[in-house]
Amino acid sequence: MNARSSSSDPEPRWTPLRSEIFAALESSPMPLGAYDLIDKLAATGTRHAPMTIYRTLDFLMANHLVHKVESANTFFVCRGHHAAETAMVLMICETCGHVLENQSAQLQTTLTQEARKLGFIPRAQVLELRGMCESCGKL
Repeated sequence: MNARSSSSDPEPRWTPLRSEIFAALESSPMPLGAYDLIDKLAATGTRHAPMTIYRTLDFLMANHLVHKVESANTFFVCRGHHAAETAMVLMICETCGHVLENQSAQLQTTLTQEARKLGFIPRAQVLELRGMCESCGKL
């Protein structure tokens, strides 16, 4: 795994802990919270402090490797290779917890235009939709 550089970490290194947390998120079928990650990593032998996990998650987010579901304070691996400023729509299944990630240039243009009408300059454009995924809808 090759991390992209960020302004907060001028020389990012791919450490064993970063690798463990990324692997844990990548293998999970749904987003995980920091305490879920603490428990998951503790099963392999080391129990990390919450601040250590959050710092690692901050690094992974700054390098566009994971995303945060703000409404649930959980994290998942970025599956779409997109620019950081691209508008994203997170579709969160309320039944199984799975998150689908979608990028939309059209939504980005619309949101940027609406924000600028109000003199606002957006830094991030993430919209969370809650509902039911296709699999759960078939039950």
